[in-house]
Amino acid sequence: MAEPSPEGTEQQWLHSNLSVEIVSGEDLVAKDTKGMFSSKAVSSDPLVKLFLAGKEVGKTQPVMKNLNPEWNEQVLDNYSFQNVNINKFVTDPNLTLKIYDFDKASLNDPMGECVIPLRPLLSHVPWDDWVTVQPCDGCAEATGRLHVRASMSITATGDNTIYLTGFRSRQPTLAHCLIAHPCTAPPHHRTTA
Repeated sequence: MAEPSPEGTEQQWLHSNLSVEIVSGEDLVAKDTKGMFSSKAVSSDPLVKLFLAGKEVGKTQPVMKNLNPEWNEQVLDNYSFQNVNINKFVTDPNLTLKIYDFDKASLNDPMGECVIPLRPLLSHVPWDDWVTVQPCDGCAEATGRLHVRASMSITATGDNTIYLTGFRSRQPTLAHCLIAHPCTAPPHHRTTA
């Protein structure tokens, strides 16, 4: 299958919405010490911030004192790509997840980051997988991984019909045939904008 042209891709992104759930983390790096006089880090209070085209678009709540956090948090729900610099995004169509150790009294400490390529989501293949945490500025010792779910919904341009697909339904997507033949869409797959 041929790669879509940059113009087509830009139009696809502009008529797409992104949903992201941060499920959990595993074996994340420790950043907090036991006390004022201890130098060994034993725990962290992790939170995850989501970035598109360098812009923060969402974040989880911190999970206190846990290197294996369970968020199960829907951070983005049908987030429109019209809210980001689309020209910048098209050159780097990735979702960047930056993990931080939450600190009330000072700046949050970096714990690593993950990058998820979003181009496959344009084919309506939802993402439900573990992503390895990589080192980043401020955290050369990053460890662990994140469990992330992501899906894309698109808006057809001709008839203002919205067709939603996603990981929550766990059903095969009908998006391609629905866009080509919108009148065949069952009523529960159709919403007039």
